[in-house]
Amino acid sequence: MSSPSKGFVIVASKQWAFYASAVNLIDSILDHYEDARITLFTHDDWVDDRARNMCEHIFDCPDHIRSKMY
Repeated sequence: MSSPSKGFVIVASKQWAFYASAVNLIDSILDHYEDARITLFTHDDWVDDRARNMCEHIFDCPDHIRSKMY
């Protein structure tokens, strides 16, 4: 049995500032855990190359106040 990996799920919706903060958070996580596996839920139109290069998976989330809960 292999050892568990370090995985993170990050959600950034409603305001672009949350996305910018999420990208900075992902960068910080990778500074400490180079093998971290990151999944980002955000709006497709905000995703840039920086996030694409750091995240293993990126999913679109609805522009709704409760999207983090769903």
